[in-house]
Amino acid sequence: MAAMSHYLTKGTNYITGKPQAIFKFNLPPRTTTLPGAHIEALRLYREVCRRLPYILKINQKTHEVHPTAARLNVANQFRKNAYVRNLDLLNAMLSSGYETLYESVWLYNHYHNFAGLVMPQRLDSQGINYMEASKLKGTSEFLKKFYGGHSRPNV
Repeated sequence: MAAMSHYLTKGTNYITGKPQAIFKFNLPPRTTTLPGAHIEALRLYREVCRRLPYILKINQKTHEVHPTAARLNVANQFRKNAYVRNLDLLNAMLSSGYETLYESVWLYNHYHNFAGLVMPQRLDSQGINYMEASKLKGTSEFLKKFYGGHSRPNV
């Protein structure tokens, strides 16, 4: 009953308000140095890797991506942000990462909010044409041979 009175006095209700546990475990990691931010990013990555099999299982996505492949996709997403050196931005990204992780574990958000990190990037949505006949339609014989790698000038 004490927990309910706490929520009622804070202006949120017990049913739709986030439990205090998400804030207990989701403390924003404030770092003041780049090595500290690097360590916090590794901790976030470790937490994501530990919880990925559960997230995939509860969202019924194990038939689309294997947990090991999902971990590799998450690692690629972390590598894309490896250039960031601004500590305020790093702290904001780490906070957002922890919040997204815990909301995905506790099913507070939909899976598609987390799927961009986990699912493999598909090439069919990028407009790549693998059919040589339609790709080279309307070009000369010289260009067809040139694009195919035949009879290139050896300069």
